[in-house]
Amino acid sequence: MSESPIASQNEFNVFASMPRDVLLKIMEEDIQEAGGVGNTLSVDSPVWRLGQVCTHWRETLRTHPLLWSRMNIILGDYPNVQARAIESRFRQLIQLSGTTTLHIGVWVPASSTCDLGDRIAGVLRDVAGRIDVLRINLTKLIPGIDKVTLPLPLLQSKLLKDCEFSALHTLFLAIPYDEVRLGDVDLQVDAFALCPRLRRLSLREETNCVEFILPYLNLTTIYAHGGRLDWIINQLEHTDHVNFDLSPPSPWDEHAPEAPFRSTPQWQDSALESLRIVHLRVLYFDIHPGVDAREHVFLSLHARSLRTLELDGSARGLVSMLTMMSDIALRGLYKLEANCVRQRSPYVGDVQEYMDVMARMPALRVLNVSEWFGHYALRAITERDDLLPALEVLQVSPELLQQDCEKVVCFARGRQNRLTVEIEVSEAISYNGRREMFLPDLLESKAAFFCAQLFDVAYVRVT
Repeated sequence: MSESPIASQNEFNVFASMPRDVLLKIMEEDIQEAGGVGNTLSVDSPVWRLGQVCTHWRETLRTHPLLWSRMNIILGDYPNVQARAIESRFRQLIQLSGTTTLHIGVWVPASSTCDLGDRIAGVLRDVAGRIDVLRINLTKLIPGIDKVTLPLPLLQSKLLKDCEFSALHTLFLAIPYDEVRLGDVDLQVDAFALCPRLRRLSLREETNCVEFILPYLNLTTIYAHGGRLDWIINQLEHTDHVNFDLSPPSPWDEHAPEAPFRSTPQWQDSALESLRIVHLRVLYFDIHPGVDAREHVFLSLHARSLRTLELDGSARGLVSMLTMMSDIALRGLYKLEANCVRQRSPYVGDVQEYMDVMARMPALRVLNVSEWFGHYALRAITERDDLLPALEVLQVSPELLQQDCEKVVCFARGRQNRLTVEIEVSEAISYNGRREMFLPDLLESKAAFFCAQLFDVAYVRVT
């Protein structure tokens, strides 16, 4: 039975006459549920689709600047559109944002013309005082063009030379290795040298060919792949959270090249006083003391205020990193997260070496372990009961629990119901976050006997 014209008209009237405050709330939530603004240039983006409902919605949308304060300009979708048209469209969007603070993301193919890069740079320059968050990604080459444009489009535009981004607080810059190959060149980008309020930086420069001139002295949080990490470390002064990848991963079989260290990295005294959270990745190689400049990243990390340490690497690499770190850094540590990569070849560790490392962390409250590193760490703390006296939470992977549940029970029993054991199923590849599958598997495994005991001697939480 078809819907009556009167019912359809009434439904339309409800949408058309909806109060502005209610309508704006619906629009904001719809954009959030859709995963953000999408490509703001496209009529298929969430923000533009809302304007297709009716004239009332379209006018409301166009006269509410806050809905236009976040925009993503994804140029890779329009390789054949003229640069002038892209600039005009971008300026129209900026005009709709009124005077609000802006969050802007720009995805530009590395083979774009300098003209296109300059036009986008010109728009950014004109609103530099309003941009709070800025993301610039160089993306894969435009089909039919087999080389990167030099100077780099947008990033090396002369229009951004000496431009002050006075409101910029957070900056994301990305040149991913799997999409952009620069070859044998050394480039310098100083477009963001004048950012007095910059505090958060994400720098994914995996080609290791570009040096970014930035106000590193003022940063409080930095996440970096490449981009002259040795030079960056030497510049930091007031940072409290660093996240460095010393061997950036690639989704392809060919890994990105190791980050070259042309000088000896040395943490500044002021940075060592402020650092509280450190995350370091060394995935595809092991650091060997005495032969690798990267060891100074760990040897000079005398951060007495360090409270959270997260390390990624092989079991052997994780032990080497911790061994190289000073007692000053480890003795005040509250949380250690050792993310051990899976190894195809057998690994035989030295339990005494693990005991020595654990003995240097008397204040540790949370320990997160997995794989081979977790196996030997559990052996160490069960065979020597004076280790980690302050530990309150033991976080283990489901695979490690199934393998070494007896050791976990033994350690928990010694803590006399003062230990929480968290099983991180949501992060486990084997379960894809499906927690409902874990307990049946555990109860049917060889660890079922000890699992029952674990619930009696510790508070167990599956996350």
